[in-house]
Amino acid sequence: MPDRLVDGASSYSLHAFPPLLPPGDPRWERCRFAPGHSTANQRGYGAAWTIDRERLLLTSFGGAVSIGWPAQGRLRVQMRDVHEVDGPVPATWISGDLYGASVECIADPYREHVPCRFRVFRVVSGRVIAAATFENEERITDIDFAYVMAERMASHFRDSRCEALRIADPSVPGLADGLAMVSETGPSRLADLLWQAGAADLPVLISALPYAIEADVARWVAYALGRIGPHANAAIPALLDMLRRAQDEDVLKAAAYALGGIGAAVAPRLATVVALLERRRGHATTDQVGTLIRQLRPMAAEAVKPLIDALMITREPATRYHIAYALGKIGASAVPPLVAALGGASDEQLIGIARAFEEIGPDARVALAGLLDVLEATQDDHLRRSIADALAVIGLRARVSLAPLRATFRQTTNRDVMNALAAAMATLGRDAVEPLMQDFVDAQSASPRLALARAIGNVGTPAASAAVLLADAAETSSDGDLIVELADALLKIGASASRTATVQIAALRTMRDAYDVERMLGRMVPGVVPSASAIGDLTTLLHEWSHRPFGRRMAELLGAIGNAACEPLLAALAAAPPEPARVLIVHALGLIGASAATAIDDVVNALSKAASDQVRLQIIDDLRRLGKTNSDHLSSLIAAFDKSSFLPVLWRLGLVLAEIGPPAVAPLIKRLKATHDAGRQRAIGNALGEIGYAAASAIPAIQVALQSTRDVETRNTLATALRRIAVRPI
Repeated sequence: MPDRLVDGASSYSLHAFPPLLPPGDPRWERCRFAPGHSTANQRGYGAAWTIDRERLLLTSFGGAVSIGWPAQGRLRVQMRDVHEVDGPVPATWISGDLYGASVECIADPYREHVPCRFRVFRVVSGRVIAAATFENEERITDIDFAYVMAERMASHFRDSRCEALRIADPSVPGLADGLAMVSETGPSRLADLLWQAGAADLPVLISALPYAIEADVARWVAYALGRIGPHANAAIPALLDMLRRAQDEDVLKAAAYALGGIGAAVAPRLATVVALLERRRGHATTDQVGTLIRQLRPMAAEAVKPLIDALMITREPATRYHIAYALGKIGASAVPPLVAALGGASDEQLIGIARAFEEIGPDARVALAGLLDVLEATQDDHLRRSIADALAVIGLRARVSLAPLRATFRQTTNRDVMNALAAAMATLGRDAVEPLMQDFVDAQSASPRLALARAIGNVGTPAASAAVLLADAAETSSDGDLIVELADALLKIGASASRTATVQIAALRTMRDAYDVERMLGRMVPGVVPSASAIGDLTTLLHEWSHRPFGRRMAELLGAIGNAACEPLLAALAAAPPEPARVLIVHALGLIGASAATAIDDVVNALSKAASDQVRLQIIDDLRRLGKTNSDHLSSLIAAFDKSSFLPVLWRLGLVLAEIGPPAVAPLIKRLKATHDAGRQRAIGNALGEIGYAAASAIPAIQVALQSTRDVETRNTLATALRRIAVRPI
């Protein structure tokens, strides 16, 4: 359900779903009403927003959310469950454009929810700095407005020269007294006052922080400081002191959130903050640390030293990732300090440094030598993996770099490490092909071969010389995963189409998952002729997978192979397979065409056994592609005609019977006399007309049918048949 926005006397539906809380606010955890599920994935709740004196307020929130998965009931939630207050709170965390569709709608006979007008609000830190109204002259539905009108709205605001308003909020009346006399104020009233607090209240908030004994009060004060943001930098010492002395985990999270909101001014203390939080509560506060680190990215080069200092002391993988990502966003200026940090770092620290280089990418190429030195020295597979991942993104520059990678590849038994090392080697391109091929030959098991095959494939066409090696390996291997990887590699390096198709079919033989089969079939090229044994295997697979939609794709591939597929297909058809397989085999033969004409007897037999018109329709078209039937097939074709009731089937069967000529006339006359069905009469009349003068004996029966029917289309068909029969051949 959309949120609702009230602006004066007007109400609008919001389809933007503004966030209920500031980013990183620990109270987001309160939104997990059902285990494992956030309300972001629910649609049983909504929020109401109000614009009051250019301020955006969240006035209410609530509804019913599903419990459990699958749903085991509904739970009522309200604003107090998340925000800890009932009243409106200033939405200072909202910045962006809010699209509102008026609740009043235009009466439209074809569509619902066509609003009378739209209103767009440009919001900066909870302040409405501009607004525009668009009458709905084009009758756009409410949910389409953001897409259709985005460019028009952007142009309007650009022309309007919108600027953020410089409005100084006054201090909150009663806040100082409330904090001084907590027990008399009451928690609900104090929570509400602290939601309203702004920059003007900083002296009160900072002075109250050391004396906030109750955990809830300490949290609320810290939340307020976090929302105020960079202007609250004077609170840093008090917040650090809170980190040292607080015993409550939620208070620690609130202090970390506040420091994150303050942002750049905390940078020199980042390592201290990380150390304190990890010592006090370990991984429980990594989300708040991540929020703080994100705030440092805009500092660019100035943030590098604090980030590296924090990277060197953190023990938490999540924090290490946040720092590495931030350094990656900063880019090349972070490389020299990171290279310097390689010397003397522990394995855990080196993992963080390697991840930072991975995020930086090719700009970190000066770190290649140092990373390779670390790779040679370590026996830790986690570190090996991290370094290999970094090298793969940075890219190798010289063949000499391969030696430590190859040595490590031979030492490790970890599959993930093998894959990462091989991927790094492949970045050298053509110069890596020969070493990769040699390592493939030397490998004694499927795991290293799989990694190396993938790497050779990633080199692309410069690795074409590996085609014979890879194809021979596929022929002798019994490992399904390896054969699949070899097939993909052959395709990527541009190996001969026949060789690639042969290995692709070998890979299909090993697959049991339908998704994998469909994916491989999608990569195969129609018209390529693989080895004879591979064609036989594909025919067998067609039988096995005939019940799946992609069975038709197999039939099309066999049909495109042409004459080479005839013999195995005929043998498969002679084995009397179930109907789904029989239909697909016939389809493959039909695609081959006249070259597979020897299959006509079997196809006619399949047609006579078909259990439905849907199957008959498929078989008839393939039968006609194979060539003409003869009088030996007449009884089977007539039997199929008698069982059919679908006009397209009757019409096509009539055409097939007409090709037999005079022997088909008597059975057709008999059936024309016996039927009053307009569709059947049309099909028989058309068939007799196709036979022409040789069907002259049918004229009386056609005339009787013509006189007895009032169906215009049937009369036209029968009249046309009479004219065609009356024409004597010259």
